Amino acid sequence: HETGEISQYSFPIGRSRTGIVTTSLVDTPHYLVGGSTQGGKSTFLRQTIYTLMKQNPYMRFTLFDFKRGVELNVFEGPTNVRFAYEPASASDELSWISTELDARFRFLSENNMRDITAWL
Repeated sequence: HETGEISQYSFPIGRSRTGIVTTSLVDTPHYLVGGSTQGGKSTFLRQTIYTLMKQNPYMRFTLFDFKRGVELNVFEGPTNVRFAYEPASASDELSWISTELDARFRFLSENNMRDITAWL
């Protein structure tokens, strides 16, 4: 989306000649961020999380940071952010997330809702 098409689930992903390009968790809920060392991946991730937290104070985040806070320590403190620094705690978090996803998908299915926009 070009600048101007902002929703509470939108965040910037880059620039074009005509302005800032945004995307939305509603349109594309999964992202893979890759690049070279010092290529801006951590900056992009921090800005994305910050933008979504600012727009959605009720949104919860689980961050897997095996560098033990080196990259994402700026988010320690808010109650809507959970961290996993060790593989064992990551496994526990993924188990919790899987259970939560199953419950949410079951709710959507039982209520004939196709996606998150119908839930809101």
